[in-house]
Amino acid sequence: GWIMRFYEAHGKTTETNIEIASSLLLAENIWECDLIENKKVKLSQLPNSSNDLQVIFKPYEIKTFLWTVVDADLAIANDLS
Repeated sequence: GWIMRFYEAHGKTTETNIEIASSLLLAENIWECDLIENKKVKLSQLPNSSNDLQVIFKPYEIKTFLWTVVDADLAIANDLS
C-alpha cells in the first residue's frame, strides 16, 4: 500500500477531494491512520470505482492515509475474463 500525508496550511477548516489517477494507483481500501501509521478508521472500499476521497481538515490538521492496492496482475486477469 501507499502512505499519504496531507495537511491544512492556511488555518481554516477545509473540505477537499483527494483523487489519485487509477493508472498510477489501483486502490482497494483507504484507511485513516495516526501519525505513526497505525490504521484507525476504514474510510472507503473501492471495488471498480474511482480512487477518490472527500476529506474535511480542521485548521492546521495533519491527516495520514493508507491506500491499500489491488494486485495489478489479478486486476488485469479479471479485466480480460
